[in-house]
Amino acid sequence: MAQKMNKPDLKVVGEIKPPDYRDPVKMLRNLADDIEAGNYGAVHTIAIATFGDDGLQLFGGGDDSVGPTVQMVFHAAAIKMSQSLVDFESIL
Repeated sequence: MAQKMNKPDLKVVGEIKPPDYRDPVKMLRNLADDIEAGNYGAVHTIAIATFGDDGLQLFGGGDDSVGPTVQMVFHAAAIKMSQSLVDFESIL
């Protein structure tokens, strides 16, 4: 005869919250705090892209935030992200 299995007692031990990078506002605040703390050295230019209900929005700021510099930062970021995909694929 098969034994009846008992369900274990499950207890709620707390809420699991996603990391701050999942919250755009928290992520930006943390980034600003890190920049202010000098965690990235002297930051002269920032380029931020947002994507939401209003589509793609691009922002640039800093001492050197003219259009061509911000465009170069976005382009360099795209290349760096693409290269990380190539590097990742080579280890598979």
